[in-house]
Amino acid sequence: MACDERASFKEFSQLIESEPALAADILRLANSPLYAHRPPITGILRALAFLGLEAVRGLALTVALRNFSLSAAGAPCFRECWRHNLACALLAGDLAADSLMEWDRGYTLGLLHDSGRLALLTANPVAYNRLLQVGAPDARQMLTMENELFGVDHCQLAECLADQWRLPPGLGSAMAHHHDPYGSDARAPVLIVQMACRLADMAGFPAWGDAPPWNLDDLQEHLPRSSAERLNPETLIPWLVERINGLEGALMH
Repeated sequence: MACDERASFKEFSQLIESEPALAADILRLANSPLYAHRPPITGILRALAFLGLEAVRGLALTVALRNFSLSAAGAPCFRECWRHNLACALLAGDLAADSLMEWDRGYTLGLLHDSGRLALLTANPVAYNRLLQVGAPDARQMLTMENELFGVDHCQLAECLADQWRLPPGLGSAMAHHHDPYGSDARAPVLIVQMACRLADMAGFPAWGDAPPWNLDDLQEHLPRSSAERLNPETLIPWLVERINGLEGALMH
């Protein structure tokens, strides 16, 4: 419905409110540090009015993705995968805004980019957790290992999920190709996800393995100028930690 231009705010609000647990989680997120500068939001229709349809869709997807992968929450590597997605969502939101895209579209792109990894961890918690703990020399070799063990890699699976969830085509493509070589269009959804993913890893939120050293050399030509000027790890990392902890706290209540 969020992708249907004919749907009204009232219809969207009524659909969310028909599932009280979903509505409560969305309201907690709407009042979390993610939107701390906004007035208190007390209802879904008010959230739509203040935040807009794209933002509320992003919040709904955050809750849905958390619920989708809850059965894997006991796996030791789950928290790293989940926090990587949240870090990517926050970073992609800012990169999108700096690239003259909607912040909320970037947030959604970053949030969902690794949903295939969460799906593999949900379906095969022991085997996939073991793979993440063993690791691989790089992301491309991890995809190869996933294919060998499960017959599908997390990028292919993410594209299938995007189709099943009826997400807009741009989202599905970014989910499927976020480990491809960098492109040249700074506003391309997949490039925003790729940059956010790389930054999240360097900021200490890799989905697996150790965080690589902070080095923007391979990103400089792709980053929007306003982003490059403020990507200081001494300020960025504490900001990310605070926002992620706030989001997790809101979802755990």
